[in-house]
Amino acid sequence: MGQSVQPLNIQAYSSQESTNEYIIELQVTSPPDWDELQQPVEAFLIQNGFSIVEFMYGADRFTWRLDLAGLTAQFHVELLTTSFWFETDDKVTYNAIKLGL
Repeated sequence: MGQSVQPLNIQAYSSQESTNEYIIELQVTSPPDWDELQQPVEAFLIQNGFSIVEFMYGADRFTWRLDLAGLTAQFHVELLTTSFWFETDDKVTYNAIKLGL
């Protein structure tokens, strides 16, 4: 049998607005190990209504390009700072994400 995916434990979030960028940073308690991170993050995103358009990874960051009912956003996880955040360039998507959290 397959191993169950541990859900992300979201403690809180903070948000920032600027002229061209909107950020929603999540505070995740007990994040999964880096090599096991993709599945719980994708489960969290799908559970919150996102469709995953693309997954990209680098040496210290995972990025998902997302669709939320026709709205576009990105979700990032950075290893070095253990940071989790949504990023979008429009206020409509930003507000839709905040409402869903």
